Amino acid sequence: MTKPYKVLTIIAVAFLVLTALHFGIKHLSDSIHQKVISHKKMYCYETYHEGYVNPIMFVRDESLCDSLKQFYQKMEKGNLRPYFNFQPFMVPLDTCVYVLNYSKDSSIAKIAFFYQYKGRHLSATGYVYAHTLHEKRKYNAIH
Repeated sequence: MTKPYKVLTIIAVAFLVLTALHFGIKHLSDSIHQKVISHKKMYCYETYHEGYVNPIMFVRDESLCDSLKQFYQKMEKGNLRPYFNFQPFMVPLDTCVYVLNYSKDSSIAKIAFFYQYKGRHLSATGYVYAHTLHEKRKYNAIH
């Protein structure tokens, strides 16, 4: 085989491999999306601050769930500025979440949600305090 044919063969094989990877990843992504949206759809927010709707924090690491639970239990008891010792992430307000499962005592729920950031479609999974899950959206009086 001459050198130009080898180069063309390598390019053709690389193109086929990249095309197969692209469609394989897309199929896997679509499959995961369908599996997630088959779970119960809810909304996450808290209203501990004078009834206003506020976004909630979630953690990605299951080992931080006890700290998250303690944080929100303090808020429920009236401490509106409790200390937390975990890296918080926020569930965007008015974003539906899908409840994947609950902890043994049902105070922590594993969720997944989809969102857009700078024009990109992204997803996140993590753990939330289950008392911040609601069946319906709730808006601030400002809306």
